[in-house]
Amino acid sequence: MASGKILVLNKKDLGKTNFEDERAAGSVKTGQTDIEYEKKRFEDALLSYREETETLASSLRQKTSDADAAILEGHLAIAEDPVLKEEILRIISWGRSSEEAVTAAFSAQVQKIGAIKDPYLRERSEDIKTVKDALLAKLAGANTMPGSEDGSKGCILAGNEISPFVLAASVSEPPAAILTERFFSRNSHLAILARALQIPMVTSLTGMLEVIRMSKNRENMICLVNGNTGEVILDPDEATLRRFQNAQKDDQPGEKNSEASESEQPEAVPVHFYGNIALPAEASAVLAAGGEGVGLFRTEFLGKNFDNVECYEAAAAALGDLPLVVRTLDLGGDKIPEGFSGISAFAGVGDNDDEGNTRGIAFCLAHPDLFKPQLRAILQAYSKYKNIQIMLPMVRTHLDLVKTKELLDKCNRELYGDDAPPLPKVGCMIETREAVFLADILAEEADFFSIGSNDLVAAIAEEERVSFDPRSYQYDARTLAVLYGINEAGKKAGIPVCLCGEIAADPLLLPALIGYGLRNFSVSAPFIPELKKKARGITFEKATNLAQEIFSLPTPEEVKEALQKFS
Repeated sequence: MASGKILVLNKKDLGKTNFEDERAAGSVKTGQTDIEYEKKRFEDALLSYREETETLASSLRQKTSDADAAILEGHLAIAEDPVLKEEILRIISWGRSSEEAVTAAFSAQVQKIGAIKDPYLRERSEDIKTVKDALLAKLAGANTMPGSEDGSKGCILAGNEISPFVLAASVSEPPAAILTERFFSRNSHLAILARALQIPMVTSLTGMLEVIRMSKNRENMICLVNGNTGEVILDPDEATLRRFQNAQKDDQPGEKNSEASESEQPEAVPVHFYGNIALPAEASAVLAAGGEGVGLFRTEFLGKNFDNVECYEAAAAALGDLPLVVRTLDLGGDKIPEGFSGISAFAGVGDNDDEGNTRGIAFCLAHPDLFKPQLRAILQAYSKYKNIQIMLPMVRTHLDLVKTKELLDKCNRELYGDDAPPLPKVGCMIETREAVFLADILAEEADFFSIGSNDLVAAIAEEERVSFDPRSYQYDARTLAVLYGINEAGKKAGIPVCLCGEIAADPLLLPALIGYGLRNFSVSAPFIPELKKKARGITFEKATNLAQEIFSLPTPEEVKEALQKFS
């Protein structure tokens, strides 16, 4: 709960001027001198962004934790990703301005994600937009680091949207609360930072800014915010203000929060958390968040660099001895990112998807001219970095694994001859109904399983993946039973099983998943700290009892209620 004076952050304050429409005159260049000048402008803007981001991350690390600082470091990793940087410089070399190059390159990356329409990746799209706006602000000379001089201390920050970068910049003089017209999920970076800083936050306040603008008292407007209920009161009368302030005092944490020391806590179940990445530079953010490696490297986001050896080497090198699980191209059907549009293998694909049967490994095996260059690149990187593992998406039959291993062996011998080194570990994603039914057989051929819960839950619910939100079925008994069965198949064969997707990132569901035997989870880096904290208090006995209890509950609502009581 919080009360304070409203401070509206307009687009200029946020460094979010519509730069795409406000380019300087003569931005299209033709001379070599101008091209070199634009390249220098971009390099200078990137350097400035790096320096400010590192300063903010350091401040955030001291105020909260390494994991929260990793959010900004993840943004920096996006800004400095070699693939994006190369594309920006290439567009500038065509005679375009730095602003146009940044806008085009970052917008193309967002389109790649948008084309896949995976709800789990929506927040990543926002990260890319945030970085794009920050770089454009730097190029325009706008202020991207508002601090105490902006008078934000103790105020209620209000805006259509608020960048995590802006919130991180205010850690030494934090606002009392945050209000946005736009929706932000609890897993968004803005919400994660707000929780870390213990700042109440309410979103989806459509029309809020217009109400403030029309108020005669907008310069001195007082606002009351209850982050628990989502209640927001503008210009309260004295009686309402007094009632709220009394409630606010009762809401303050007292001395009653006396957790037992670690030595007094029952021994928790050992659980491992890994990170999901889409660009090589994000591997460092996974480590900063406390991840034990990368459980899912989505290589389709590399675009036409999917066969670039350096991309795989960079990610593997950043992790040291920790694992890098590289998922081969998950394409076909609706998953045709913009970056692949010029490749002949995609001509006509997506018109008749046959319910997704042309996706993932089936698509790649049908196009060896596309698949072999990626396998060769991964094998070349593996020759230097033995922490690399290969994972196959949308596996449907035992033959998918057998044929891929045969092709992998052929590529290996083409590269290294008869004395070719052993192949890396090859695992498969369990995310189709066919794979669930064949899990015991697949476990005999695979080195590991990764459960792709987003696609799997859609398959269980018999819904179209494109329009389906997996969170609507994560407390369903069918989902939990299938997860248990897959893990049992892996355990019987002696191979590790890792859970990916929305379900893996749900802290409420984590105790039950542990009770069903799952021990490995791969999620986006910002989710790792909260999940690790949750796992510390979960004992084998508690988790098993909870799992048995919810197995007998008939509805998702009752399952969720039991999980909430456990928490």
